[in-house]
Amino acid sequence: MKSFLLDKRLATNTDYKTESDTAFIITEIGTDDTAKVVAKVEGVPCGEFITDIAPLISKSTNRLPLFDLGDLYIVIPPDKTFRFEGTASKYVRIKGTILRFAPGESLPASFVSRYTEQGKKFWSYQAGSLSSSVSVGADTAVDILSFTCPTGEKWLFNSYIMAKHLVSGAIDYDLTTRIRLQDEPLDNLLNADTKVGISQYQTPYPPNDTDGVYIGNLKDKPIEVNPGQVLKLQAHNTSTSAKTVDIGSKVLIVGQKEYL
Repeated sequence: MKSFLLDKRLATNTDYKTESDTAFIITEIGTDDTAKVVAKVEGVPCGEFITDIAPLISKSTNRLPLFDLGDLYIVIPPDKTFRFEGTASKYVRIKGTILRFAPGESLPASFVSRYTEQGKKFWSYQAGSLSSSVSVGADTAVDILSFTCPTGEKWLFNSYIMAKHLVSGAIDYDLTTRIRLQDEPLDNLLNADTKVGISQYQTPYPPNDTDGVYIGNLKDKPIEVNPGQVLKLQAHNTSTSAKTVDIGSKVLIVGQKEYL
């Protein structure tokens, strides 16, 4: 078995197929699509992405690299079709390893195991935004995202978190991001000494040369959401007066989606 560098730009909504002696192991992925892209192998979804979390290339408006799939890499065995469903005329970049097999050789067992499981557990995300402007009183909050975990699924949010809370067309750092699971806040309680929520300095959407180049990440503080549970991401007003949070204020959180 020989291995080679895999790094290709492929069009969305196009069917591709590996050769009879070749497998692709995708370990990093990116896209220029501003809507959801679904990676499919043999028609089975095995990853969901958007350019905000997985750009084609790092640049001043989005400093993130290709999204690292880690243990949830995508395996495309020999003679298998694959495609990336998304917006027309967009592209996906895949990076990893090409495996070339000699006669009698086959895909290693570890990759066979991942191929079997990749449709059951893969990377995805949840995102939300305000559809209209909302007045938010002092020390109160408005929901930007409310996600109810469906029956038959479990989510582990252990990757990127982004937020952009706007007032008068600009980021207002008096607004923080508060995470609630089953309406329980996943940070300190409100008191006279400590403001609540996560600062927007921590959550640029996406990381860029103006708002900050480092992304918020929950890898060390993962949030597990089980069937029927509700996860909320809120814009919390930490100031002493009401603020009107603009339409288009938004949040995004990345995690592992698992079918039970």
